[in-house]
Amino acid sequence: MASISDYARLFAIEYLPMGLTGIFLGAVFSFGGLPNTSVIFGLASFSLIIFGYNAYNAIIDKDIDKINKPYRPLPMGVLTEKDAYLAAVLCYIGALILAYIAGSLYFWITIPAIVLTILYSVPFLYLKKRLIFGTLSATILYTVIAPLLGWSLYSQNSEIVLYLIIFLFFLGLPKAILKDFVDIPGDEY
Repeated sequence: MASISDYARLFAIEYLPMGLTGIFLGAVFSFGGLPNTSVIFGLASFSLIIFGYNAYNAIIDKDIDKINKPYRPLPMGVLTEKDAYLAAVLCYIGALILAYIAGSLYFWITIPAIVLTILYSVPFLYLKKRLIFGTLSATILYTVIAPLLGWSLYSQNSEIVLYLIIFLFFLGLPKAILKDFVDIPGDEY
């Protein structure tokens, strides 16, 4: 039976800090200080988007992960593809419910965020294998969409914080490029 740590590895929780930081900073700059409790729904919703994203990607990358990340639950056989699909679907549904609670604008920005995470891995398009498009789609999710989501929680207080988004984008892009190098052996396979 799978454990909580197996699901934590499936969800790749190590990718949360960048996106959650983007949401929090977007909320802080929009709110004009430490935001109220509405930001909790935004942080939880985005966490579920990332969990769904990584669960679905783990299914598509199962064979690649046998080389690049053999410790992940699917290559190890601890979780099945069916387990990962169910987890991804439940996470995406949960993300949409929390986004709806967070607010209308947050909800409408969440939808393209989820679509982007699916397009990153969906076999007929598979943005991940399209060199710059894969890197850019992941970078945009964490450094553009995340702060926009944070801003959307308090959008009535301010205009979009474009300078924050530009700063986070150029901060996150090198990290995304370096992450791609780690996956080269499995991607070549």
